[in-house]
This record gives sequence, structure tokens and C-alpha cells, in this order.
Amino acid sequence: LTPANLPLRLPGAPEVRVVKDDRIRQLEAKIAKYPVFALYRDLAKHHLELGNTSAAAAVDRAQAALYRRKGLGDAAQILEKSAAQNETTVRVFAARPGSKTAFTNAPLEPRQGCYLGAFIDRDDALPTRFAGDNWQSHHLPSEFAARVGRRHASVFTYVKWGNFPRQWLTMCKRQGVIPQIAWEPSDLKEVKDDAYLRSCAQFLRELDWPVFVRFAGEMNGDWTPWHGNPALYRQKFALVHRVLHRYAAKVAIIWCVNAIPTDNIEPYYPGDANCDWVGVNLYSTPFADNDRSRPAFRESPLALLDPVYRRYSARKPIAICEYGASHQSSVDKVVRTPFAVEKMSLLYGALPLLYPRVKLIDWYSSNNLVHAREGRKLNNYRLTQQPLIQEAYRQLTVSPHFLTSPQGKNLPLAAPPQELQAKDGVRRGERVWLWVTSSLARPTVVIAAGGQVIYAGRRIGKHALDLKNLPAAITSVAVLVYDEKGRCLLRREVKVAV
Repeated sequence: LTPANLPLRLPGAPEVRVVKDDRIRQLEAKIAKYPVFALYRDLAKHHLELGNTSAAAAVDRAQAALYRRKGLGDAAQILEKSAAQNETTVRVFAARPGSKTAFTNAPLEPRQGCYLGAFIDRDDALPTRFAGDNWQSHHLPSEFAARVGRRHASVFTYVKWGNFPRQWLTMCKRQGVIPQIAWEPSDLKEVKDDAYLRSCAQFLRELDWPVFVRFAGEMNGDWTPWHGNPALYRQKFALVHRVLHRYAAKVAIIWCVNAIPTDNIEPYYPGDANCDWVGVNLYSTPFADNDRSRPAFRESPLALLDPVYRRYSARKPIAICEYGASHQSSVDKVVRTPFAVEKMSLLYGALPLLYPRVKLIDWYSSNNLVHAREGRKLNNYRLTQQPLIQEAYRQLTVSPHFLTSPQGKNLPLAAPPQELQAKDGVRRGERVWLWVTSSLARPTVVIAAGGQVIYAGRRIGKHALDLKNLPAAITSVAVLVYDEKGRCLLRREVKVAV
């Protein structure tokens, strides 16, 4: 579960060597005369075969630029994504006094950190089940916390329009967690400023407790009944936002899309004045759409998060309202514990470093092979079923970045990690984090100082290192990334500040 468990030695030569054979030279010569797409594809492919991952990424970017000059933006975007997947990169982070995370003072927005949340109503490992006053039964957040070893700041449930989970909301307040309501109408026409909506808003005021309301999510997907009429959707969303805020001061309204498709998201956005947070639902599954012919083992959850984060995070706090990494698909029923651990490690590891504006993340803990409706029994996301997955989750969320209770206004704030530029350098005695990307799922990452290896781990994503015992004579450290054959894919020198 921890990547820093390798022998402290170099697995190969400590410099990058681009391998060139006759085929590489022939293709480069042809491209110089005839820059056609097929030649670029062949060159990138052969670079990958030789282990020249960064060279392959450079070829992909050159081809993408050619597509853009010809006005073929979609093809260029595909190649730019391929380049990002193939390229090996290392970014360095440290928590420095004075560093701050952007804060927009939205309702219920924590000034720093990310609320840890979950969906637990269908987690079969939890013993207590009670029927609420809506259409489904619930489990207790305290029992989920005891099982996974981490308290959670928030839990969510689904609510049909026309019902309202008063008992469940009261239980959440009693247990000290922030409830989130995924409120789903069967038809947008039934959403009105009427006695039902006003009574719900009045109850939230009387509850006098923070509540997230996620109204009519995943509207960009044609599987929802509120898809297809963006103008009506915006109107109804603004109505719900207006009525709830008229009565309840401690409510935050989340506008939540599905990660895909992305090309029709913006027409549904109700406007900055009519929503408080922006949310996104995304999942890591072994097969796209449960199609055996479309394996998704290399798909990164970060690629699913990026479009929404880039578009909205400067204006709104971001909520990952649903996330799960499947350890079992209905395609073949194979249990893939390493797949789930790898994907959750990428996402939860990235949030403090790369996505500080993600202020809430909910794990969807359900075995949908059992609990989903017919036609949707596709994947098992239950957190408590595989001990290794549960332990990985506990380790990933033990960071103080993940908030386990509602955050008060006057809590002392720790300095958040910030990316260091080449001129900054690391400091003796501080804790640093590396963020490593690679085309490989498990590259070997080595840090050497003064000819000695001081760290060795194997995975993409986050690596942590304490520099407490760095000798005074050391003026730089080398970060090296290797493939499985001991070939050095990247070497980055990091200055040690005096």
C-alpha cells in the first residue's frame, strides 16, 4: 500500500538515453520531407516500443499542432491526451508559510481542505439499518466510521421529489455529519414554488444544521429525465436555489454534472448567481460502459475530473459528489483489488497537490452487482468488501487535508502544499511531495543525494519524503524515474536551498 518499500539502489544508469535505430532515423528523414500524419503515428509508436516515452510524447504534440493548423481540433485533442499519457513528468511540492488555497466564501465552503464523504446506504457490512421517511433505508455514519477507521464529515442519500428525509437529516445532525440530498424529480414540470418545496425549505431552516442539496444531477446525460431542455432546466434549478435560500441560511446548492459527455455541459449551467458549488460524478471501471472490447485500465480519474475543474474551480468550490473505483465488473467477475487501489490512490493523492479547490469528495460504497436496478448491475464499488481496498482508503485519507467534521470559521489553518519552481529548491528538514506521471502504471521512482539513494518507490502519482537528515554538504538531489527494464525515463535535478 505504501510505495516506499524498494531497496535503496539505482535500477539502472542514472541518465536518460534516447534509443535511435535505423527505423527511427528513416521515419525522421521522411517526416522532414513529407510531414504526413501516418508517418508521425509510426514514429510515436516505434519510440514507445524502444522505451522512448518522452520522445513519443513530443511526436504526438508535433502531430497535434499539425492537426490544429488544419482546423482539426478534436483530433488534436486526442493526440494531446496521448502525449500527456506517454510523457514522464515530475512535479515537486512543499508546504511553505504564507501559502494559501483559493477561497470564494461560498455557502458551507471550508477555507482549507476537503470534506470526506460517502454514500453508505447500500454498504452491506454495516449492521444497523433503519427505514426513513423517504423511499429507502439508511445506515449510521458512526458504524461506517468504525468499520473503515475514518470518521466522515458528510454522507449523502437519494431523495425522490415529493418525499423529504426528515428523519435521516435529523439523524445526521445528531451524529455530527453534514447531510447531502441528491434530489431527483421525475419531471421538471413538477418542480414549482409550491407548498411542498416551501415546507422542505422551512424544515431545513428549523434543522439549523449545514445541508448540501444536489438538485437534478447528471443533467448532461440522456439517462436522466431532466435532460434535453437546458432552458427549462436552468429555470427550475434557479427556482430551487432561490426558494431554499429564502428560508434556510445553512444550505449549499450543488449543480452536479456527470464527467461524460463534456460537450453539452455548459448549456445547463444555471449561472454563478444560481448555484453555490459545482459538482461532478465520476467512476473508475475496468471496462468503459461495461464493454469487453473497450478496456479502461489506463483511464485516469484525473482525466475525468479535469474538464469540470478547469472550467469552474476559479469561481466555485468543486464537489466530487460520487466516486468509486470498481474492484469487480460484471463483464468477467474477476476481482481486481490492485486496479481499485491504483485508481483511488491517484485521485485521493492528487487532491491536496493538484486540485485544492475540490472541497468535498464522496465515495460511493455499494455493490451494484447486487443493489443496482436491472440493466445497471455492472460494477462493485463497496469499500468494505476487500480488506486491502479498505486499508488503502484509510491510509489515503488520514491526511489532515481530508476534513472529518464540519469546519468552523476560526480554526487554525496549516500551510497547504504549493508547487516549487526550479528557482525555489527544497529545504533541509521539510517534507516534500513528488507528483509523477508516466505511461507506466508502476514506474520506479528514485531520489539520490550525494551519490546515495535516499528513497525508492514504485507507482505513478504521489510520493512523500522527509528531508530531515539531509547532510549539509548536499546542494541538490536527483529525482529519477525508471521503467521495468531499468531504463531511465526522466532525470530532474532539484536544488537544495541554503
